[in-house]
Amino acid sequence: MSKRIVWISIFIVVLGAGFVAAYLYTDIITSSKGFAVKDVNSLTRIVIEKDTSSVVLEKRNGVWFVNGKGEVKPMMIQQLLYFLENVEVKMPLPRKVRKDAALALDEGYTITAEADGRVATKFRVAEFPNPSIGSIGVVDGKAKIYLLQIPGSNYSPASTLSVNPAEWHQNLLLSLMPSDIVSITVDNLTKPQRSFKLFRGTDGNFHLYDIYKQQEVPDFNAEQLDFYLSLYRELGFKQLVKMDEFELRTLVLSEPEAIISIASVDGKSEVFKLYLMPVGDEYDAYGRPLKYDRDKLYVIFDGDKQVVMANWVDYDILLQDVHFFLITN
Repeated sequence: MSKRIVWISIFIVVLGAGFVAAYLYTDIITSSKGFAVKDVNSLTRIVIEKDTSSVVLEKRNGVWFVNGKGEVKPMMIQQLLYFLENVEVKMPLPRKVRKDAALALDEGYTITAEADGRVATKFRVAEFPNPSIGSIGVVDGKAKIYLLQIPGSNYSPASTLSVNPAEWHQNLLLSLMPSDIVSITVDNLTKPQRSFKLFRGTDGNFHLYDIYKQQEVPDFNAEQLDFYLSLYRELGFKQLVKMDEFELRTLVLSEPEAIISIASVDGKSEVFKLYLMPVGDEYDAYGRPLKYDRDKLYVIFDGDKQVVMANWVDYDILLQDVHFFLITN
C-alpha cells in the first residue's frame, strides 16, 4: 500500500513538473508567434501609436494609404510587412534590466495589425536604452519582455518605425481630385496683387475671386481652371527636413513667400507656407534671405509642425494670378 502511495506521489510530482515545463515552453513559443503575422498579405489595417500620436495605414484595392489621404511609400510598407512577418524572439530579457525595459516600452510604439477587422497581432516595441542590445517587445496582454530580432538582418526592428505621416507618404503632401476641392486660396505675400481665391459656389461651380481688388471675376477660361485644379492631384516634395524646435520656430516667424490654403469636401483643410531656402547668411528686415536657392524651397505644413524641401517649379506654377484664368482670344 505504501509503495503504491509512493508511486502515486512520484507520478503527481512528475506530472506537475511536466505541466510547469509545458507552460513555460508554451509561453515562450506563443510569445514568439504572437509578434509575427503568418500571412501579411491578408492584413488590411495597421495602426502605429506612440504617446498621443499615431498613423493609420489602410489597404484599399491592394494599395496602402496613410491616414486616409495619400499612398504609402512602397519601400516603407514593404519594410513594415517584412518586419511583421519575420520578427521573432531572440531571447528573454535578463531580470536585471527589466525595469529599464518597461520604462522604454512605455515610451515606445504600439503596433496593431488587422485582417478584415480581426486583430492578427498587437504588441509594444521599443529601442532598448543601450543601443547595442537592440529592440525589445511585449505582446499585448502578456507581461514577459523579450529581445527581438529579424533573422538574417542586423538592423533593430523598432528603428524603422515612425508616427510621422510625412515619412510614410509617397512624397505627396496632397492628392485631391477637382471634385474633392471646396476652395483654394493663394495668398501671395510678397506680390499681393497676384493673390486670388477659387471657391465652389451654391450652384456647384467654381468661382474666381481677386483678393487684391476684392471683387469676383465674372468670366474666366474653364480649361485654364481645369488645368490649375489638376495640379493638386499630386502635390509632392523632395524630402522631409528635420529641424530642431529653434530652427523651425525661426523659419516660421520669418515671412513666407506665399500661403496656399485648401479646403476639401470632407471638411478638412490644409495650409502650406512656402519659404525661400537661404544661400549664405544675409537677410532683409523681414527675415527673408537676400540670396536663395532658385531650384528648391521649404514648405511648412501640419500646423507649422512639419517642413519639407520641394522643387520651386512644382509650386511656382501654383502662384498664378487672376490673369492666368481670364478668357483670351
